[in-house]
Amino acid sequence: MGLWLLQECRRAWMRQGAEHSYAELSAMGATEARAAAIIDPDHASFLPPGDMPQRIRQYCADTNQPVPQSKPEILRCITDSLALKYRWVLARLEEILDKTLGPIHVVGGGSLHEGLNQATADATGRVVIAGPTEATATGNIMVQAVASDEIASFQDIGPLVRQSATLKTFEPRQDAATRGYWDERFAFLEERMAGTGPT
Repeated sequence: MGLWLLQECRRAWMRQGAEHSYAELSAMGATEARAAAIIDPDHASFLPPGDMPQRIRQYCADTNQPVPQSKPEILRCITDSLALKYRWVLARLEEILDKTLGPIHVVGGGSLHEGLNQATADATGRVVIAGPTEATATGNIMVQAVASDEIASFQDIGPLVRQSATLKTFEPRQDAATRGYWDERFAFLEERMAGTGPT
């Protein structure tokens, strides 16, 4: 799902006359210490464009959770829910591959969302490396450089990108209260994904 939920909330609030930059939305969501409710970001109700804040409220009501009302509450719900879904996907990947994967790399526009990157590190217990921001353009340039023999091989792309891009690292916070919060919320999401949670 990525940042679709955030984009649609921003559009909904713009239609109401309130314009917020993505940096403002990230800072606004960070004013809430924890999400009161968790959603499945990939639920079918969130796929079409429309009034995303209301859809999030409805999902929370339908799953017997506290209903977020304010913008910061909705934004924190989105951030923590995405981080937990990343943890769920990571667990499935490691199960399929039968191995533990390393750091999580976040590229593109999402690499600028510090709140989401820190939440992802905390939720997964993994280091998150954010950047490069212009991942699509960088990848395009690198592939063209290989095709024109400016770079010897595709194996040389990674080191070159790391040298040229500004990367930021987010370490997971491992205190008991933080771990307990994420583990409890993850158990709820797993129940939802398994179809055994509250309806």
